Amino acid sequence: MMKHMAADAKEKLGNMTAKAEEKMDKAKASATEKSDKAKAHDKAGKLEAEERKHEREAVAEHTKDHRKIENARVKQDMKESKASSGSNHAQPDLTSATPMTNQGLASQGTAGFTQAPGPGSATPL
Repeated sequence: MMKHMAADAKEKLGNMTAKAEEKMDKAKASATEKSDKAKAHDKAGKLEAEERKHEREAVAEHTKDHRKIENARVKQDMKESKASSGSNHAQPDLTSATPMTNQGLASQGTAGFTQAPGPGSATPL
């Protein structure tokens, strides 16, 4: 159950984003329609503006629906790839790890500090 949470969350976030973008696109279509109607000089121009608004809204809904379908497909792919791997935990690659030494720490010194007059006390810059 835990291994599918990331896929579920990613799908949900993608769907929320698609819905928010659809609302923005519809708001833009409405604002553009009002502007176009104000610029129109006759009834035909006003009807064309309204028709363009409906077309833009339909495109926004269509885009949202396709994004939701794509999000569901990606979620399914993620679940299948996790199921085929047999494990929900990534194994670290230890072949390229370098051993830690004290040499790196000793070379850093007291960067960013100045030596105060007293013995062994350092003060920040």
